Amino acid sequence: MTDYTKTTDFEAKDSLPSGDTNKVIRGSEFEVEFDNIATAIATKANKASPTFTGTATIPTASVTTLNLGGVAVTSTAAELNLLDGVTATTAEINYLDGVTSNIQTQIDGLGTGDGSVTSVAMTVPTGLSVAGTPITTSGTLAVTYAAGYAIPTTAKQTQWDTAYGWGDHASGGYAPTASPTFTGTATIPTASVTTLNLGGVAVTSTAAELNILDGVTATAAEINKLDGVTATTAELNYVDGVTSNIQTQLDTKLEESDFTESLTSNGWTKLPNGLIIQWGRTSIAGNTANASVSFPTTFDNACLSVVITGEDSDVSRGDNVSLGTTSPTTSTFRITNGVNTTLFFRFIAVGY
Repeated sequence: MTDYTKTTDFEAKDSLPSGDTNKVIRGSEFEVEFDNIATAIATKANKASPTFTGTATIPTASVTTLNLGGVAVTSTAAELNLLDGVTATTAEINYLDGVTSNIQTQIDGLGTGDGSVTSVAMTVPTGLSVAGTPITTSGTLAVTYAAGYAIPTTAKQTQWDTAYGWGDHASGGYAPTASPTFTGTATIPTASVTTLNLGGVAVTSTAAELNILDGVTATAAEINKLDGVTATTAELNYVDGVTSNIQTQLDTKLEESDFTESLTSNGWTKLPNGLIIQWGRTSIAGNTANASVSFPTTFDNACLSVVITGEDSDVSRGDNVSLGTTSPTTSTFRITNGVNTTLFFRFIAVGY
């Protein structure tokens, strides 16, 4: 028979400071305690209808109903105590079997005779087992614990009743595993969270997306804007130093579509502010005055300036070659060639 032996001193944990990891009652500690209890219980008899094996030793038995050989013993304890100090053997006591009146009177009246007890049996309550019953000649009635039953000490029973009374252990200062409510500051080395709320707002970003924010102090609502973001930390860092709405700033900047142009040898480009720059290459026959040259495109309002550069040596000297005195129009300008040969030249014109 194995007694229950306490492995963990749970009461000592009460004196430990808050936050001490040893203050926590762990599942492994409960496992050891309940294994100890199970081991002790497995080698002890139940209180209800026990069955014993071997020889049962009972210092004091409180029996409500006693049967011997299937016959209920109706004698009171006081009546049974009359046997206290009797030294007669079983065989001698069996001589009382069948006696119907005072023995001595009968002896006195009969002279000599003999008798015997034919059977003695014992029954025990649940949790106990009796062996050797009935006794018909001689023997021993052995009472033991039935399988799975035991009689704990008062101290062990008190400990068990206390632990059993905790139920989900909430009454003992412990939180249940289902929907626990904590007070104070909970220390969780690693938390596996299915749904995360910050200030009552559900965070829908994944862990990988949140890891990009290492060190960021944004609110939950601001963090949720990252739901689905695939940008790297380096890419997010491009906003470092931005002082106002990025899209608003971009909307005020020029786009490629704001420019129109014809990028050819005789071409032009129009800037968003309306300024037009034109360029080209043309020729003029010898001894020609005020020859008209058309711009690649027409200025919207006016031509502000025309500059020419000659490609021939005569032109480089500047002799007899000049722009016409007539102001350029939105579509043409004039040039004069005072030499006998055809000359080639390039021009740039600016207008709006």
